[in-house]
Parts: sequence; C-alpha cells; structure tokens
Amino acid sequence: MKHSNDKKVDKISTFGLIMVVVGACIGSGIFLTPQSIAAFVGQEFLIMLAWVIGGIIVLTGALCYSELSGLFPGAGGVYVYLKEAFGKRMAFLYGWSVLTVITSGSIAAITLACATYTNQLLGNPMNSMAVILLAAGFIVFNTFIHTLGIKIGEVFNNVLTGLKIIGLLALIAIGVFFANSIDIVDSNSLEPIYSSPITAIGMAMIPILWSFGGFQHATFLAADAINPKKSVPIGMLAGVSLVTIIYLLVNYAYISTLGLSGLMQSEKPALDTVFAVFGNAGNIFVNSLIILSTFGSAFLFTMSAPRIYFAMAKDDVFFSWMAKKHKKYNTPANAIISQSVWSIVLLLFWGTFEALINYVTFLEWIFLGAAGIAVVKFRSFLKVKTYVFKMPLYPILPFIFGISVLGFLLVTLANGNEPAIYGTFFIFFGLVAYEVFKRLNRHK
Repeated sequence: MKHSNDKKVDKISTFGLIMVVVGACIGSGIFLTPQSIAAFVGQEFLIMLAWVIGGIIVLTGALCYSELSGLFPGAGGVYVYLKEAFGKRMAFLYGWSVLTVITSGSIAAITLACATYTNQLLGNPMNSMAVILLAAGFIVFNTFIHTLGIKIGEVFNNVLTGLKIIGLLALIAIGVFFANSIDIVDSNSLEPIYSSPITAIGMAMIPILWSFGGFQHATFLAADAINPKKSVPIGMLAGVSLVTIIYLLVNYAYISTLGLSGLMQSEKPALDTVFAVFGNAGNIFVNSLIILSTFGSAFLFTMSAPRIYFAMAKDDVFFSWMAKKHKKYNTPANAIISQSVWSIVLLLFWGTFEALINYVTFLEWIFLGAAGIAVVKFRSFLKVKTYVFKMPLYPILPFIFGISVLGFLLVTLANGNEPAIYGTFFIFFGLVAYEVFKRLNRHK
C-alpha cells in the first residue's frame, strides 16, 4: 500500500527542468535590452561577443549550482546552498528578498506588461484599472493551476515555453531569410557610448545578465524532480546553453534586418525587425510573442519560487503554515497562494514599489554569487568521496563566476548608489524579520 501511495507523487522530468530554465530566462529582456547593448559597444562583433561572454558567465554559475545540487538536492535550491554554506540567517535573507520583492515584484511587473500588450493587441479597449485587474486575473489563474500539482504545471510550462521558442525561431527566420539589411540612418553618424571595448562590454553585462536571470529556478524544484541529483544539473546546463544560442540568433536577426545603426536606435527591435518585412501586420505577431513570453515567465515564477518559502518554514524561520502541503495534490499551496497575494498587492501599488523592486533585484546577484562560490567551501571541508556531478576546471570556473558577479555589481553601483541604499535598507528589515521569526518559532 505504501508503495502505491509513493507512485502517486508526481515529479517533474529532466525535459521539464530544461524548459523551466529556458522559460525563466526568456522573458521580456531579449525584446528590450539589445538596443542598449548595441549602443554601448557600437560594433556587430562586440555585440555578439558580449552575449557570448554573458552566456559563459551564467554557464559557470550553472556548473557551480550543478555540483551543489548533487550534494544538496532539497527543495529551495539556492536557499539550501546558502544555508549549508553560510547559515540560516544568510539563507533567510535570500528567501525574504525573493518573496517580498524579487520574484513577487517580477510577477507583478511582467503580468502588468502582459496585460498591457494584450490591451494593445485588442485595440486598447481597457482603461488602466482594467489592465491591472486583467494582470491580477493572470496571477489568479497561474496560482490555481500550480496548486493542482507539479505535473500539470510542468505540462503548461512546456507548452508555453515551447510556443515561446517557436515564436523566437520565427523571428530569427524573418531576420535571417526574409529581410535585407536596412539601416535607419547612416551608420557612420553614430558612435558607441563607450570608446573602450572593455568598458563597453563591462557595461553591456548589466542588461545581459538581467536577460539571463532565472537559470537558478531549476534548483528551487529539486525536491519535486525525478532523480534531482542528475536531472537538475542537466536541466540547468542544457537550458542555459539553449538560451545562449537563441539569444545569439535573435541578435543576429536584429542586425541582419535593422543594421547596426538601426539596432542602436531601436527601442523595440523585435517589432522593428518584423515591421521591416511585413509592415503593420507584424504588430500582431510581435505583440502576441511578447504576451506569450511574459505570461510564460510569470507562470513559471509562480511555480518555482514558493519552494523556497516552503523550505524556510520547514527550517522554522518563517510562518509555519507555509510548510503545509495540499492534502490531495501534494503542492506547497499555502506558499504559492501567499506569493500570489503579495504579487497582487505589489501590482495594485506598482508606482510605489517599482523603484524598490528594480534596485533590490541587485541584491539577488549578491546571493547568487555567494551560492556559486560556496562550491569552494564544500570542496575544502566536506569529505565527499563520490560526486554525482563534479564541475570541471575547478577552481577556475568558480573564480570566474565570483569575479564576474563582483564586477557586475561594481559596474551597476558605478551608475549610481541607489541599489546600495535600497539594499542596505532592505537587508536591515530582513535581519529584523529573521529575529522575529526565530523568537516566534523558538519553542520548536
């Protein structure tokens, strides 16, 4: 009888984890950031090189997390790595940031973008409040689906991400096979923002790494995966590699269609690329692709991040009811619903929280960098005889990831000290919250 019950517990497949990574990375970034990258570097070769470097940096992080996932295949992924390496306080600050701002804020932002583009596609029949309510409806729908089980969530995500990939492949085909290079202005009249290639590529890493953000979501689902010690590394490495290839091809399509100068000036390169070939008829295609992409990302974040809050509650550093699973579907339903409720609150007060979300997201890379270099600590102090996955070129790759993340953070701060100010303010309240939860749960 026990064996029969075990078989009823659904698990996400390796392919599902690959689609998680692809779906989490490909949101709105590839539709918005290529213009700023082109403006920074001002050369076609450097544009492609910058995206390759960004992909390599993220791949080194994925390799670090792949080794860690073999050692600690529990729910929460990065949260678990931080806890094992640096203690519960550090891990709590990460989970606190993810729930209160980073992921919940991302869900609010991208569902709002999804609703806005939906309104445009329909001819703008809705006012601003109706658009917000539509975005809230998207969040409610996603929440409902994910409380029904990890398998139905995987199926939906596979379909959404698959359609997203097909749409991007169509965009690539348009740019490569159907368009001639069309410079909007004479390329000789435009100069890059930064004359030094090293500085230009360094600045380009800001939007590029934002565009790759999300690869770590596969680790959050480790406890819900089939054979997580192997499937999570495969999911991350294959997913990051596929995203890098797609990003390179999309940028090639932009350059082939718009030319260098056109891309440097285009705030909506996907729309301008399709418009160059099909005229106004391309608006429907691009709007639909962005709607699909943003909705898919919000759907995925609703599924993955609550596993962190579930793990926090299990560790007695959060609300105990967050650790309860749905009796029928075995999902962390309370954690999923709580995240969605807070996302809707942020959505309703978006103008107030928008700056906070943008700046505190900077903190996420501090935690991601710390979790990555934790590999060094575990290699040095854990007496592990056999590894499920052991990253190559150790300690070179963790060093590359750590230095790259540090450089990314310093370059971000060089553009203004707001991230540090907001981050310090936010960390202070996180530390207070940690002490409060410790006291509330001390009897346990």
